[in-house]
Amino acid sequence: METSLESRRLRLADHMLSPAVQVQMPQQCKAIEALLSEAQVKKVFTDHVHGVHSFLFRDKPGHKSLAFMVGAYREGLRAFRGTDLHDHLIWLMRSIVHHGHESGPGASRHLTEVAEAFRDCQAVQARTIERVGLQIQGVTLDFRGYVAVLAGEYKTLALKMLAVERLAQGHAQDYDSNPTHYENRLAADLGHQLGLDAADIRRAHLDEHAESRFSRLGKAATMTAVARFRELFDFEAFLRALVAEVTSFGPESPAECPSRLFLSWVSANLAQKHMVLDEASCTRVDIDCLFALALLEFIFLGRQCLLVQQTWRGLHLSDLFSNRDVRTEEKLPSEPQAVKEKSRADIEATSELRNELAVNSEPPVHGSGILVVLISRLVTLTEQFVLRCADVLWLLWGLLAGLCWPKRQSLD
Repeated sequence: METSLESRRLRLADHMLSPAVQVQMPQQCKAIEALLSEAQVKKVFTDHVHGVHSFLFRDKPGHKSLAFMVGAYREGLRAFRGTDLHDHLIWLMRSIVHHGHESGPGASRHLTEVAEAFRDCQAVQARTIERVGLQIQGVTLDFRGYVAVLAGEYKTLALKMLAVERLAQGHAQDYDSNPTHYENRLAADLGHQLGLDAADIRRAHLDEHAESRFSRLGKAATMTAVARFRELFDFEAFLRALVAEVTSFGPESPAECPSRLFLSWVSANLAQKHMVLDEASCTRVDIDCLFALALLEFIFLGRQCLLVQQTWRGLHLSDLFSNRDVRTEEKLPSEPQAVKEKSRADIEATSELRNELAVNSEPPVHGSGILVVLISRLVTLTEQFVLRCADVLWLLWGLLAGLCWPKRQSLD
């Protein structure tokens, strides 16, 4: 069983480290005018980011990060001028600042992330502006899209580890303590093959420092780097992170959070939706890594890849991962015929019993066959009732969650 489980993990990891599981290019941001003055932009950051006045660009004396933030708001990032990404980044930066000016949800957190990025190079700044800006603009994902994003984060981590390792081995030389530009060199050369985020690959190709300071990887070096990347990708950590995210559902969970996305997916794809809830109270999500592995197999490889013998709370996963109720569709229709046959047998048995009793001159026993039929039918109706109650419980639980627990509104 261990070998089979390991082969499943390897097969799924290989599939995920490919273009088949990739975060696609985001849509171009709509044009946003620079509505705030330089003083107002500075005030937005100073009001929301503690100590931002002391932030320095790459720790260089006299190079205040705040001045670069104002410049990015007004004119964009100099490194991306003349590219398709330039306007996209300007408009996203403005949306972030305007969101902070209006003290929108999570404004301090968003602005702090951006301010921290402006202590580093423009490649890091662009990455952060795009990610935070799209969050604020309410770019939403379904559950499959969220899984791809989470996988992309672990791919990025593996890429960082690969960059540090290759630099230490002397494959390239970089004087930066944070080898962002060498990471971009690797992302440009390996990104498509490994399914890195499309936006990251685009930015990597536009990184002039990565292009001028590092040679492109040859065929042999590419094969070696890809193989090592696959070893560095921590599939187990990714799986545990997924479980932690989807089981974190609570009263304050916003509509676009992973746990709510998971429950929406469950509603559309699982035959018995309550099977992902804890058995004691049905008020929280309760799954483990084995269930998550089967979940990912179903999403990315298809239902046919699920192990027939694997079960979850007594139900075969190949039956559970379907938007139809297997017990209702496959088992229940056969029961009326079984009841009919059992009723006929009971009647015949009752007649034989009466004849035997008559021969023995003992008082006949009436209604034994009818009682057996009634008990059998009662069992059947009870099973149907339990199934219907489970569905009703799921619907009521969803309605209560929607009515009682506030959802954060997405921004247009």
